[in-house]
Amino acid sequence: MRTTVDLEPGLLAQLKEQAARERTTVSQLANQLIRMAIATQQNKPGHVPFQWYVAKNSKPADGFDPSDRSYLDDLV
Repeated sequence: MRTTVDLEPGLLAQLKEQAARERTTVSQLANQLIRMAIATQQNKPGHVPFQWYVAKNSKPADGFDPSDRSYLDDLV
């Protein structure tokens, strides 16, 4: 599956260098590192699994614009 991810400056270069050292692709390395990071977070004490909450009428809350992704900054 393809997707677009915005990386911090220099991070792609580091990924490419590490992938070359390990003789793997950037995609394979990125998948491996993301999987490891997620597993680490899930194993932390007090971890609560993410859940989606949907309104009963299945419509976004008043004032919520799904095209405005700035709300994702609050999840970090």
